Amino acid sequence: QLEMSTYWRITPQWQALALFWWGRYVFEKRKKTPDVARMKTLISKLNRLHRRCMALTLAKLDSDDLDMVFTKALDQERRGRDVYRSALSPNNGQRKQIDKTLRTQIRDRKIWWPLMRWIEISQWRSNLPWLIRDSNTEHVRPQRPDLEAPDLDLKKYEEGCYSLGNLAVISKEGHKKITNEDFGKKLPVLRAEAQTFITTRSVVFDKRKNIRTQWNNAVIFSRAETLRRKVWKLMILKAP
Repeated sequence: QLEMSTYWRITPQWQALALFWWGRYVFEKRKKTPDVARMKTLISKLNRLHRRCMALTLAKLDSDDLDMVFTKALDQERRGRDVYRSALSPNNGQRKQIDKTLRTQIRDRKIWWPLMRWIEISQWRSNLPWLIRDSNTEHVRPQRPDLEAPDLDLKKYEEGCYSLGNLAVISKEGHKKITNEDFGKKLPVLRAEAQTFITTRSVVFDKRKNIRTQWNNAVIFSRAETLRRKVWKLMILKAP
């Protein structure tokens, strides 16, 4: 439920399919002798829905395309087809676009905002903290560079800034404290945030658990690759 709450305002087309499954689940549950296996199947379908919604978002489908996809999925579900092997299964072109989105730059808030919250939520497995509702997505390298900084290569700066590896989830209070600050000034706040938010730990600490002293493109891109593999695993899809 919380996973979908990060998403529904952005891509509402999935709701009819979700309500169709939920309605069938409730109908089955109210029977004197409910079919437990059928109920488990419906819950499984609902649990997988957000993963496929996120994949379609990363594929950058527009509203009309999403309308078509979910209309087709609802029709196929009514006819007893597995929508996760048909309508909701990204084709090869869409999978390539997903991978391109994850590998290059994510400038659209409608993508990076739910994506990072989803990655954060997925790390908890159980006892999901409701504090995620009061969180924000931080660009560790600020979106507003110091244009007067010496030797600033704006292209390389933005390649790192809008990379998946430059994003982390922190509290709204923490976000206010470090907006547009450089990494050195952000680090004390990020260390405190890393005690709560799992996605922030790989910003603060390297693989050897040492505190980072630098935040450059090499570090960002390495972290982006780790997160990219995680996202593909979460979507239960193979990268092209």
